[in-house]
Amino acid sequence: MQFPEFNPYLRKYEEFGSPVVRSEAAVGARGAWARQFAQEQPLHLEIGSGNGFFLAGIAQVHPEWNVLGVEIRFKRIVTAAKKIRAFGVERNARIVRYDAWWLDEILAPGELSGLYLNHPDPWPKDKHARNRLLCPFFAQWAAIALRPGSELRLKTDSLLNFRQMELAIVDQPFEILAQVEDLGRNGVRAAAGGLVVLGQHRRNRRLEERLQVNLRRLRLGVGDLPQQPSGNDGLLGGQLLQQLVGEVNVVPLLAMAAGRARALRNQVLLQLQLLRRGARRTVLQRLLG
Repeated sequence: MQFPEFNPYLRKYEEFGSPVVRSEAAVGARGAWARQFAQEQPLHLEIGSGNGFFLAGIAQVHPEWNVLGVEIRFKRIVTAAKKIRAFGVERNARIVRYDAWWLDEILAPGELSGLYLNHPDPWPKDKHARNRLLCPFFAQWAAIALRPGSELRLKTDSLLNFRQMELAIVDQPFEILAQVEDLGRNGVRAAAGGLVVLGQHRRNRRLEERLQVNLRRLRLGVGDLPQQPSGNDGLLGGQLLQQLVGEVNVVPLLAMAAGRARALRNQVLLQLQLLRRGARRTVLQRLLG
């Protein structure tokens, strides 16, 4: 059975090659990202690379760094990869498709020398608060992923993001090194909004152990963390699984979705929907026949 091509950028993503790092390869690169680049250099990460201008630009300005961008949408992955090639920084820039809530799967503790967030979605409505990336859980992960002495830079035009970051770093090994409320007025080219620079000044082993426990609880479904996504934001949700399994035998597809192939999650869900519809038609035909 051949399924329709519902997203042409999925095919482009699969065919692009370097500088795109496939999700499966990213899991294997944990703790050894230097193998994905031309040479071993300090690793800097941008979460939410968008069109790739910042990612390619910072890689061009700092050839002594390896710069990794993370995005979730196939179209943005392809666009950012094209920017990397256009800027001529294929030696020290890569883009990977991965969910920002699961970065501990591809980055080992102390592996990052710098972390950048440019205009993350503030999710201003209270009912969407759980979707905000800037939360204590994220700050805990960042404190573990960053090497002591490295920096986390947040650029945003949302005051809510400023407040969220201030609350998130409470009791975390960060200190505010600089805060600029108007980048345009202070001479930073092609920038808008404000900038916060946080310094990671110490490692906290107890914090690292607590985060690992929280991750296990979250993934095993025995607990939840504040402002964290659930259901289809990570693996397939328990309620959805029960609903699908109750209507049609989709165990092979579920096994694939529960593995590392999150890059194919949307395609799997489409297949499940088609199978479910087919199962319903079969039942109706039997009843009417």
